[in-house]
Parts: sequence; C-alpha cells; structure tokens
Amino acid sequence: MSKSLLSFGNILFLCNFSTSTQQRISSKLSYIFNVTQPLLLLFIALAYLSSLSFGTKVIALVVAWMYMTYVYTFFKNNIECVKNLNACGNLDYAWWENMPYGSLVYLFTSFLFAFLLLPTKFAFTQMSYVVVTLIFSWTFYNCGTPSVWCFFQVFAPIYTMLTMHII
Repeated sequence: MSKSLLSFGNILFLCNFSTSTQQRISSKLSYIFNVTQPLLLLFIALAYLSSLSFGTKVIALVVAWMYMTYVYTFFKNNIECVKNLNACGNLDYAWWENMPYGSLVYLFTSFLFAFLLLPTKFAFTQMSYVVVTLIFSWTFYNCGTPSVWCFFQVFAPIYTMLTMHII
C-alpha cells in the first residue's frame, strides 16, 4: 500500500483493502472523530467565552465527562469497520446502532452545550438549523440519511455568518 494512500482523507476507506490492524485503527479513529463532535462546541466556548460563570463551566464539564464515559464504554468494544452501506453508497457507522440511544444522547449533548454555553438566541438559531436539516434529510433522503445530514452540516458556518448579522 502506498504512503499517499494513508492520507487523512482516505483513513475511513482502509477497511476495504487493508490488514486487520489497519482496519481496527482506522475504525477506532473514525469512532473518536465522529462521537467527539459535540465536545468541540464545549472546548470552543470554554476557550473564547470568558463571560461564562464558574458554575456553568462546571456543569458543562460534568456533562462532557458523562458523555465521554458513555461513548468510551462502546470504544472498548469491538468497533466494526466503517464500510459503504448497501445501494446508497453512504458510509455506515455501525456504532450508532450498537449504542443504545446513541443518536439521541449525541443530539441532547449538543443541544445542552449550545443552550448552556451560548447566548439563547444564537443557540436557538444554530440548533434550529441542526433540526431542520435533520428533518429534511429524513424526509427526502430515506437512503443514507446520516451522510446527507452531515453534508448539510458543511453549510452550517455560512448559516452562522448570516444569522450573526440578523440576531
């Protein structure tokens, strides 16, 4: 396997043609990057919002610890290899089916961080974008909803820039 094939952009696709060690490592990394996304909001808010009270920071850190404990219990399990899903051709992150209520915990944690750490109007507009794009993906893209929803999230920064001037 050539070294250029091991670039970060290709790491998710190693499962199609690699050794079991490479599969295990690439799947674990995919899992880590995927489930820690809600924590990015926390870290950005803690780094840039000095107006947060000590109590709010403590609550946010406790929620983060609880979330990480939840997702770590599944990290210890055998994480299935990321692969293309049926005729859709979208990636299948099997751990979301293996974590009881994993998607709800993920969304709840994201919402909690947003409303705990951001100004209410800003949090509302950001989380409304998440909900609207999720409903749109469910409604119009029955096959591969998660991949389509992730695609729509790419445009979230543009939405954020537009709404920052409105709210």
